[in-house]
Amino acid sequence: MTRATEPNANSFSAETHELRAAARNVRDAIEEFGTGSALKYRLDAHEAGHPRLGAELAGYQRASADSVELLRADAQELATRLTDSAADYEGLDSDLASVLSDVVHRQ
Repeated sequence: MTRATEPNANSFSAETHELRAAARNVRDAIEEFGTGSALKYRLDAHEAGHPRLGAELAGYQRASADSVELLRADAQELATRLTDSAADYEGLDSDLASVLSDVVHRQ
């Protein structure tokens, strides 16, 4: 996504297409996770056959569902930030190109 450039190791370049590809990969993973997660195999807590086990199972399933939603939200935020970063780098490149063009044309 970013790479050190030669010969100055203190600079880097941003590969915006890689940032956008990473965002797509994260979004794809979110979709796969949602369809492939263990939550699709939920049981009705009453099917456990024991009141305490049923209550524990229900609590576990609620906690699992909450955790999945947190992971999805975090992953979505990551994808958004990757896309926004790509746009920011492209905007900076465009702005710098415009400034450089103005400087060259003034001379």
